Amino acid sequence: RLAAEIPEKLAAIAPVAGALFDSSPKPKGRVAVLMIHGLADTAVPYKGGDSQRERVQKRQSEPYKSLDYAARYWSGNNACRPVPIKSAAGNITREKYAGCSSGADVEVLTISDGLHSWPGGEKGREAADAPSNSISATDTIWEFFKAHKQN
Repeated sequence: RLAAEIPEKLAAIAPVAGALFDSSPKPKGRVAVLMIHGLADTAVPYKGGDSQRERVQKRQSEPYKSLDYAARYWSGNNACRPVPIKSAAGNITREKYAGCSSGADVEVLTISDGLHSWPGGEKGREAADAPSNSISATDTIWEFFKAHKQN
């Protein structure tokens, strides 16, 4: 939401297992975006819709939009080419949108067996999903942020 409302104050964002809604505001400017999401996430489903977790459903006010929707939302806003360049390594698929305006790159990392957790991290609580060890979200995000410094 902050990226949409105050993009002039942010160089980049990197939501992990984040989602947009129909009510998400139209961006007022451009910001680089890296999205990381697990394909097997049931709390915030990759394909959108309602959470499959009772704990989340109680607080969910509207259906989540899909990760594909979020990629189109940001890549369209950032004037990127509409078709991403895809690559895969192990269970990670990277989609990079080229030709984005003013360095406002858009990338999507999908973890095929990823759940609702911080990749490369630790379980936040006993009942939490186990994190994928395929990548370190922290290191990946830091590299993305270093490449997208605000002027």
